[in-house]
Amino acid sequence: MNIQKVDDKVIKFWQVKALIDSVITILVFSVILGAVYFFTDTTIPIWIFIIALIILLISSLFSIFLFPILKGKYFGYSFYEDRIIIKKGVWFRKQETIPMIRIQNIESNIGPIAKKFNLTSLRVTTASKSHKLPELNTHEALELQNWVQQIIQKTI
Repeated sequence: MNIQKVDDKVIKFWQVKALIDSVITILVFSVILGAVYFFTDTTIPIWIFIIALIILLISSLFSIFLFPILKGKYFGYSFYEDRIIIKKGVWFRKQETIPMIRIQNIESNIGPIAKKFNLTSLRVTTASKSHKLPELNTHEALELQNWVQQIIQKTI
C-alpha cells in the first residue's frame, strides 16, 4: 500500500493558517479582557487575566509550531481504481476507506492563503459522510479530481 504523506508546503500552509487564527484569537481575547477589566466594576485580579493570556499564548505556540508537524506526520492518503484510503489523526489515529462506487461528488477548494502556496484541498462526498483530503499541489489535485469524476461517471 503506497500511502502518500503531505508535502512540506502543506505543513507551512497549516502553520500560516494557525498563526492567523492565533493572532485573531489573542486580539479578540485581549480586547474582551481589557473591556471587562477597565469598563466594568468587577474585582477580578489582574493576575487572572495574565494567566489566561499566558495559557492562550502557550496553546497558540503549540498550534502553530508543533501540531502542523504532527498532523503532517500522521496524515496520508492513497488513490486506487476501486477505493481511496485516508489515514489521519494525531492523538487518535484512524484509517478511512472510501469505495469509488460510493462516491457521489468530489469538489476542490482553493482559499486565498492556499492560492499563495499553490495548494488545493479536495472533499470527497458519499451518501453518508464527507471526507476532507489534505491540501495538494493544485495541478495534482485537479488531475485527481478529474480522474475520480471519470470513475464516478463509469459507475453511473
